[in-house]
This record gives sequence, C-alpha cells and structure tokens, in this order.
Amino acid sequence: MTFLDITKRTRRTLGVRLLQWAAVVFVAALSTGATPLFAAAAAELKAAYLLNFARLSYWPEESFVSKKAPLVICGLPFDPVVSALREQVGLQVQDRPVHIFTIRSFDERSQCHLLYLYRKPDSVEGRLLPSRGVLLVGDYQGFLEQGGAILFFIERGKLRFEISAESAQAAGVELSARLRNLGRPQNITLPKEPVR
Repeated sequence: MTFLDITKRTRRTLGVRLLQWAAVVFVAALSTGATPLFAAAAAELKAAYLLNFARLSYWPEESFVSKKAPLVICGLPFDPVVSALREQVGLQVQDRPVHIFTIRSFDERSQCHLLYLYRKPDSVEGRLLPSRGVLLVGDYQGFLEQGGAILFFIERGKLRFEISAESAQAAGVELSARLRNLGRPQNITLPKEPVR
C-alpha cells in the first residue's frame, strides 16, 4: 500500500463521514420544524418588506419634528426581524435616515412611524388602537381584525401581505396606490396559514 492509496482512502472516508454528518444535521433540523437558516432568511425577507412598506407609505408632516427627522421603525424585544433591520447600515427612506428601536410595551408606540408586531403585545387587551402616524404591521392570527394595517401571511409557500386601508387611514398614514395594488385587500377571505 502506497502513500497515495492511503490518501485516497482517507479522503473517501472523510467524504463519507462529512455526508453522514450533514445528513444527521439536516434530519435534526427538519425534526425541529424550522431550520435556523430558513428563520434567518424569513427575517431578512420581512425586514426588506418593512423597508418597502415605509418607502411606499406617506406620514403626516406633524409625525416628524423636522424635514430631516428620522423615520423610526420599531419592534418587540428578541425579534429576528428587528435584528435583521439593525444589520442594515445607512438606511434611508424618503430622504430620511431610518432608525430602528425596540419597544417593551405597546404604549411606547407613539415614538414609532412603523411598528412591526410578530405577536400580540402583552400589554394589549382587545383591539390595537391606532396612534396618529403609526403604521401597524404584524403577522399573527387576528391582527387585522384587531386594528392592524398590514398582515404578513404565507400562501402557497410564499410570503404575502394583506392590507386594511381603513386601519392605515385611521392612523393618518397614506398607503400608495402601488402598495395597495401589491397587497391583498382585507375583505377577501382565502385560506391562509399564519407566518409564525
């Protein structure tokens, strides 16, 4: 047996072991219901949607302290979507810098222009009362019925969104015609599965 034969056999054994290890990791990830990579990709996709919602929405001038005041996007603690937004550097929307904040209570929403809720806040019982100049976006069951403006949902394996123009209007936020055309109006009831 030569050195080359040993090297070939070692490579083959290493390759087989790597494949076995990858298969074990893959099966383990499937058995948990979601892979970390999928969750990270979903968070990044939702973050991109939120930025586009901000680009295609118009807030009343009194929502900002000045012409160059930042547009503030908020979310709840430990939300991977908020983390994905924070990873973006130098964001600008409508000639305004974008700031990302975490709020601990729904009562703090007045400091936000766009508030993303992946779950119903503990401090809220009943309807989500709109605040002037705060666009509410979420992805939990019953969000639009509780007063939210834009709901994420999965349809045929793709991320989609449904719009309640009335809720956005009640908050004083104007959704562009382009955004309204891209989303599904609230009144259409097709089966949908919650995102989380």
